[in-house]
Amino acid sequence: MNRNSNEPTRQTISMTTLRVKTREVVEKAYYAQNVFIVKAYDRPMVAIIGIAQFEALVAMAASHVPQENKAMQDRNEHERDDSEGGENQVA
Repeated sequence: MNRNSNEPTRQTISMTTLRVKTREVVEKAYYAQNVFIVKAYDRPMVAIIGIAQFEALVAMAASHVPQENKAMQDRNEHERDDSEGGENQVA
C-alpha cells in the first residue's frame, strides 16, 4: 500500500519482467496488495491483483447489478443450462 493513503501501490511492468520475476510479482500482489499492470508492446494487457482484492471486486460488482439486469442474467443462465442438458460443462 502507498504510505500516504489506503490505495494499493500500482506498478507497470513488462512481459519480460513478469517472466523473470513471476514469484516476486505474485507475492507482492498477495502480501502487499500491490497492483501490477502488465504491458506488451507498450499496451496494457492485464492486471495482476491479489485474491483478496479480486474477491472484493467481484462482491462489489455483484452488489451493484441492478435487479432488472440480475433477473435477465439469471434467466440467460437458466436458458443456457437447459440448452446444455442442465450441466455446466467446460469444453
